[in-house]
This record gives sequence, C-alpha cells and structure tokens, in this order.
Amino acid sequence: MTKNAEKSLEPLENPFFSHSKAINPHAFEAQKLVDSIFESTTTAGIELTLKTITALQANAEANFSQLQALLEADSPSQVVELQSAFVRKRVDASVDQIRESQALTSKVLVDVSNSFKDFFKQFLAESKAA
Repeated sequence: MTKNAEKSLEPLENPFFSHSKAINPHAFEAQKLVDSIFESTTTAGIELTLKTITALQANAEANFSQLQALLEADSPSQVVELQSAFVRKRVDASVDQIRESQALTSKVLVDVSNSFKDFFKQFLAESKAA
C-alpha cells in the first residue's frame, strides 16, 4: 500500500482494524497453507488421472485380447471357460485399481487435514500467547 493510502486509513483505526492487524501476520501462513493444499491436490489429481488412463489402457488391451481369444475358441464350452476366467481377472484388476485410487485419495486427505491441523494449532498457540 502507498504511504498516502496508509495515511488516509490512520484516522479510521479502531479496535476492528487493530484486531485485523494482529491477525494479519497469519495471512502469510494461511497463504502458505492454501498454496500447499493446492499443490498437494494438483499433484494427486495428476497422479490419479495418470493411474486412471493406465487402467483404461490395460482394460482396453485385456478386452481386445479376450475378443481375440474368443474368436479363436474351438467350442462353446471353451468360450464359456474363457469368458468366466476373463470376468474373474477383470474383477480382480478392478478391485486393485480401486484400492490404488482409494489409497492415493486417502493419502491426500490425510496430508490436507494435517496441514489444517498444524496451521490451526500454531494459530491458537500464537493467539493464546498474545
């Protein structure tokens, strides 16, 4: 803020402005918190997107391989056997993919909540000291 603007605010000082100035040092810490959370969630979002794309690619390759195997089957019983094995494999793969996504999401939530918890602990400790 310019010196002229600061001078024009001086007569307006009251307990609210004094209180705002006392809290103002925490604005920098709050901005760091927001930046940290944004960076964490952005990184996690990119990682989750990459995992999703990898999973979609693996699923597409498995589907094409299954189609090829079904076309090469010699009998209806072999088709049923191939299809039931394929469904089991795809369910297992889907469960693994969901677990990976859930683990990443949980990690991000823990990191973000710890950031908030640390910030508010520090804020309360400094407020009590003041």
